[in-house]
Amino acid sequence: MYKKLTIQDQVRVPPQHLGEDVEESVKAGLADEVEGTINSEIGVIIGVENVESIEGGEIEPEDAGVFYDVEYNAMVYEPELHEVVFG
Repeated sequence: MYKKLTIQDQVRVPPQHLGEDVEESVKAGLADEVEGTINSEIGVIIGVENVESIEGGEIEPEDAGVFYDVEYNAMVYEPELHEVVFG
């Protein structure tokens, strides 16, 4: 079953994207990190639709990227018990 979920996570924005718009940089970072991944609790994250909120902006030691706490909407596929999938 396909679902649209609101997810809270932390995303790393690499240093080469720091001069750009923060929302676009965060969305690109989310696309790189989470799209196409399998999360055991929610299913397969197919795509990030939009970013609801961005907070923080912390730099961790020995890492040039910036870490943001984000809340975003994503399209997720989670197979149900006895669900038949063609293709």
